[in-house]
Amino acid sequence: MLKRSETGAFLRSSAKRQLMLDETLHRRLLAHFENELSLWDADEQSHLMMIATFSIAPSGLAVIEEIALMVVAENWVPYDSLYEKRLVDALAKVRARSVKGLRYSLPANKPSAVAMLQTGNNPVGLYIVPLSAEDGYEDALNEMISTRPDIDAWIWRIADGEMPRLPLNS
Repeated sequence: MLKRSETGAFLRSSAKRQLMLDETLHRRLLAHFENELSLWDADEQSHLMMIATFSIAPSGLAVIEEIALMVVAENWVPYDSLYEKRLVDALAKVRARSVKGLRYSLPANKPSAVAMLQTGNNPVGLYIVPLSAEDGYEDALNEMISTRPDIDAWIWRIADGEMPRLPLNS
C-alpha cells in the first residue's frame, strides 16, 4: 500500500514492514511508472509487483534506494496495456500452450510479439498494433514476420476494432 508522508512516501510490504521512499524517488516513481500505476488502478483483479533495493537507516527505517514496478493480471502474467490484458485473459481461457513475451527495454514504438501460441504444427506470434503506431511500424512488423516463415502470425490492429479470434486451429 502506497501512503504519503511529509517527507516522502511509505510502502507497506507483505511482511507488514514499512519501506520509506524519499520525495525525489517518489516523484520519479510516479512519473516513470505512470502507465503501470494507471493499469493497476483500472483493474481490481490485477496486482502491482515491486522489486526494490533498500537499506536500513540509523533510525531503523527501511529506506528504498531503487525501485521498479510491474502490473500483472489476476493470473500473475505481466501486461503493458489494456489490449494486452484482454489478450492475456483470452489466452488464460484456452487449452493451448502460450508464452508471454516481455519488452524489457524495447521501446513501445518497436514491434514485438506480445505472446507465442502453440496450437498446431507451427507456433503463432501474437502481435498487437497500438493506436499510437507511427509511420514505419507496420513495415517493421512485416519485415520481422517475414524473417521467420516458420512462425505464423496473428495481428490485432487496435484501430480496426475488436480483437480477432485466436488462431486455435493453425
